[in-house]
Amino acid sequence: MKWSEFYEKADNCAVSTVVKMIPSLEELGSPKEIADVILIIGFEDKKGANSLLNKALDKGIKFNSDELSDIFGSCDRENFDKALYSSADRFTDEDIENLYYIIEEDVVVKIAKKYGLKLPEDIASEYEEEMVPDTTPISWEQFYNGMFEWNEEYSKRRSRVLTDYGNEEDIITVLYQLFDGDINGADNFIKEAVNHGVTFSGNNLSEISYFCSGSVFRYALNKSSKRFTDKDLEDVSEELNDDEVMKLAEKLHLNIPEGYEDYDENDDIDEINSIAELQAVILDAIELADEALKALNDAGDAVNEGNRTSLFDILSKSFYSSATKNLALEEADFQIQTAKDSISQLNDILRGISKCRYIKMNSEKLASLLDMYTNDSFINMITHMKIGKMGKNINKTTKDVINTRHKLEKIYKKLCKVV
Repeated sequence: MKWSEFYEKADNCAVSTVVKMIPSLEELGSPKEIADVILIIGFEDKKGANSLLNKALDKGIKFNSDELSDIFGSCDRENFDKALYSSADRFTDEDIENLYYIIEEDVVVKIAKKYGLKLPEDIASEYEEEMVPDTTPISWEQFYNGMFEWNEEYSKRRSRVLTDYGNEEDIITVLYQLFDGDINGADNFIKEAVNHGVTFSGNNLSEISYFCSGSVFRYALNKSSKRFTDKDLEDVSEELNDDEVMKLAEKLHLNIPEGYEDYDENDDIDEINSIAELQAVILDAIELADEALKALNDAGDAVNEGNRTSLFDILSKSFYSSATKNLALEEADFQIQTAKDSISQLNDILRGISKCRYIKMNSEKLASLLDMYTNDSFINMITHMKIGKMGKNINKTTKDVINTRHKLEKIYKKLCKVV
């Protein structure tokens, strides 16, 4: 039987009659016409639809996503999958986009990865690690948006193939996110950023000194110092010795930071006592920072526990339908309040020590960094926002507290040299 005759009868005859004619077909039509007939037959007779599809596959016929969407559900899944995978080598990005709405996400990812096709925008960043080799050049915008979702090692490797760099504040964020404790990685990252023309404020150079070696810190300092103001010099001065500060001030025609004088055992005894008292206060501040960090860590664990509950509960307007989630969020609320109390006391200390002439420290900036990202009605608020966002806010606060603790430790060590 000729295909044209069969195709005409498929639309007018009973399905049972059409199925009986399949074995007598001498030829087949276009993939679209075959998919049309499979759709017609499949409503009543999947076995008959399977027969026509298998006949087409035996002839090497391949289908696009529109045709496969007609076949899907009209045949057994096993036969549909045969058609899907045998046709995949001809798929386009548009086919992948269309298939995303009718088949499983992991199947779409598998096919796209195998044939080098683009994933739908909805899931592209989620599967970046699987889809894109870590040696593929990447823009700063793509890197920075994806970094928080990728695993740390993959993110580090992608940071080595950046085509451009973002602003200095975002670069410091990357240091905290990826290179805490990895001096070599931090050195390479900052050196490349500087080589791409990024310069840093005195405050951010002070941050860089914590992550990087002295040579890379001074390399960044040398490239950035042309833009310095008096405040930049003051901010970075605690990372330099007195001679370096004096020479830099002279070279850049800047004012020498206030309070830059040496203290030794011959200083007035009252001054020494005041420094000793300041050391004790700073140790109290460090202890409060540790208490806040423990509470924030416990709050993060509690939020994660709530996040592990069912998708239905996450999407509901009230979390009270889940006893497990409710308990977890109550625990998070308690820990958040504990952290807020510790941070409030820490801010009081920061404001006090900023007035002491023995140290150079901008307490108002540190205090503002430690603002909490919740209100007192934590449970009420969490019902109106995603748990995931709450977790990120807790992480951000944690990083701010860690940053301040590092600054306090540096000041304490400098004071130890004085006494």
